[in-house]
Amino acid sequence: MKKVLSSLLAIAFIESQGLVLAKGPDFGGGGAFSIVGTYAGVMVVKSETNPSTENARPTSAAIGVFSVGVPSSGIANGDAVVFIDGTAYNGNIIAVADPNADTLDGIVEGTSNFQIQTVVQTSVDANGNPVFTVQNSNIFAQGNLQTDISQLLVPTGLDALNTTGIIISGSAQLDLFSEVNADGTPNVTNTVTFSVDGVQQSSTVTTSTLSVPNFSSGGSGS
Repeated sequence: MKKVLSSLLAIAFIESQGLVLAKGPDFGGGGAFSIVGTYAGVMVVKSETNPSTENARPTSAAIGVFSVGVPSSGIANGDAVVFIDGTAYNGNIIAVADPNADTLDGIVEGTSNFQIQTVVQTSVDANGNPVFTVQNSNIFAQGNLQTDISQLLVPTGLDALNTTGIIISGSAQLDLFSEVNADGTPNVTNTVTFSVDGVQQSSTVTTSTLSVPNFSSGGSGS
């Protein structure tokens, strides 16, 4: 009878562990799986230091998508398209993947798909009057990407686990600017923080081109 009770208790313990895994899946890591492949995901705006208040833009105008290929050696490369306050930025991702820590960290940079016009004084005429010209410039978005790569595990029985896929999650932060200060540093007008979530779509490295069309803008700055 004691042996039967012991067996039942052991089974109950294993099943309870399976329930815990089902509610909060375990993650593989530390080289337990290959991180080589192609990943795609979304970037959702969490906060801005200086959000645009013009025209009360909808939340759908603040999101990004990306695709990045992680090779077995060398630099990971990808494309990204990000919308911030209704402005689209076509960009690139350059990152380094660590197969031991299961991380993907790197640089994100983008350029607006239109130019802004700024009227600036460029000289003074013979009579001492200021001369103004219109200068066209893009808005730039530059920052960092910090993510973890994880493998989801789910219970398939009393003592077995099955993988359900490899995901990527973390954050990104981009500084927006269209001018450079006298000391050569960017004149940052807004810093945007994103949450990043994605999935490995293939175990092979492929290249995807992401972009939105460029167009001319009649806007002006000061």
